[in-house]
Amino acid sequence: MWKASKHGWLAALTALVLTSACAGADPADEAADEAADEAADWAPSDPEAVASQAEAICQDPPLCDDLDCPLLNGCNECYLQVCACKYRSLPDGTSCSSGSCLSGSCCTGCISGATCNAGTALNACGKSGNACQNCDDGNPCTTDSCNSNGTCSHTPNSNSCSGGKCYNGSCCTGCWNGSSCVSGGSASACGSGGGACSSCADSNPCTQDVCSSGSCSYPAVTNGTSCADSNQCNGTETCQGGACTAGSVPNCDDGNVCTDDACSPSTGCTHTANSAACNDGNGCTTGDKCSGGTCQGTAISCDDSNPCTDDSCSAGAGCVHTAKTDGTGCDDMNTCSSASACMGGQCVATAGLNCNDGDVCTTDGCSGGNCSHGSAGSIPCDDGDPCTEHDTCGGSGCAGTARNCDDNNPCTVDTCDATDGCKHTVDDGASCNDGDPCTTADKCVGVTCKGEAVTCPAVDECHEAGTCDSGSGTCDPGTPLADDTPCTGGKCVGGSCISDEWPGGAGGGSNTSGGTGSGGDVSGGTSNAGSAGFGGTTNADPSAVYERNPGGCACRAAERSSGAPFGALAGLGLALGLTLRRRRRPTV
Repeated sequence: MWKASKHGWLAALTALVLTSACAGADPADEAADEAADEAADWAPSDPEAVASQAEAICQDPPLCDDLDCPLLNGCNECYLQVCACKYRSLPDGTSCSSGSCLSGSCCTGCISGATCNAGTALNACGKSGNACQNCDDGNPCTTDSCNSNGTCSHTPNSNSCSGGKCYNGSCCTGCWNGSSCVSGGSASACGSGGGACSSCADSNPCTQDVCSSGSCSYPAVTNGTSCADSNQCNGTETCQGGACTAGSVPNCDDGNVCTDDACSPSTGCTHTANSAACNDGNGCTTGDKCSGGTCQGTAISCDDSNPCTDDSCSAGAGCVHTAKTDGTGCDDMNTCSSASACMGGQCVATAGLNCNDGDVCTTDGCSGGNCSHGSAGSIPCDDGDPCTEHDTCGGSGCAGTARNCDDNNPCTVDTCDATDGCKHTVDDGASCNDGDPCTTADKCVGVTCKGEAVTCPAVDECHEAGTCDSGSGTCDPGTPLADDTPCTGGKCVGGSCISDEWPGGAGGGSNTSGGTGSGGDVSGGTSNAGSAGFGGTTNADPSAVYERNPGGCACRAAERSSGAPFGALAGLGLALGLTLRRRRRPTV
């Protein structure tokens, strides 16, 4: 709208002149010309119009409003200049409807330099007349886009990137552990190129688990490195060439009859005290019995009730009764004698009547000048034989039972000498039994019974050597070797040697339908689909499993020929089939 300025009189005059001019006044009128000149001098200069330079229709008076200026767009304005409405642009950056003014137009997209863009392009994204932005962040692991609201989005992708793979918007050149990208250089998380991490642990104590450049390797540890398991009864295992080898089985025999020897996998050899009967080898004890791991007996009494002997005991000979010196005084307990003394180990009367008959098993007496010899009863005595023990008086005089010289040691020969008593002569090299079921060829070495450890060879070439059960003495079959370990005629699979002489066709869907033959023979189908074949590795015929007897012969499949015999057999089969068909044809 045109508005009057503070110079009211000049505005009124200008309006009057303009009204006359628009109504067809005489241009020669000097007053009108002067008024027009003054109005022109007062009016603002005519700037370059933006939207259009078309003149509006003069009105009486001209208002230059929206009706007079239909091209108003929010970024220009209309003004009156000598009976005509003109347009001029508002300053760039002026707010307009949903945008910003640029060169007299309202830009609702984005502005790049002096250009208004739609604001939907990847490299020129924006709205409301704001500056354009480039949505390409240069990251290959994000998918960049310009949203409808003029903002950029960067969505993580799973594309390949330089030397790796994208995860969560970043390029992983190590390995992915399921939740994050790691370097891929450790044995527990090994990998490269953004692939899944793998563990290099092979559960073999005799190899080093190494990750290098994203790949696992397993160099052997130094030979002799311990790889002992938790079983102390199968020897101390050590590493040899990257494999754990068994050690020598311990000998738990302690040579003590008073202990029960065994082996505990957790603690090794055990020696449990028992209460078995034994022989302590001491002639001065009786009732020998094991107690607390040692053989112990009860001391015997060697008192023979003879005043003319010194009683003692020898471990080898037992009781010893040494005669006292002749003439040693004694009491013969004889009322018929007036004096007595020791003579030859017997107390005899030296004056008066001597009633001593020299028999300890009689009671000598004197009555009325007559000697009497009654039975002394079952009293201990000494029959003078070191090979008897527990001597007592009886109806036939002093007698004992044969001494038991058995020391319960199978490596000694036990005898009794009439002079020295029991003797135990070492029987070196004699056969014996050490009580250990895991030893054999037991024999005496000195006074100890020792055997050679039982070896448990592998049951076949697809098993490791077994170990001996200390309880039963039986060998276990040993641990199966790893699958694909070479064996005679084939490879080990599940502890059995599978022949690879007849590779056969590909395995079928079940063991009743062979797969498509792949160079197979009869057992695996022809080069076409097999029929009830077992040629494939997936459905191997159990009857075709080849096992080698380590102690005997090995059977193997015959060598395949060039194919001529199979062709001949096929021809014979076809001829036989035709013959049988003709025989079945019904007669007309």
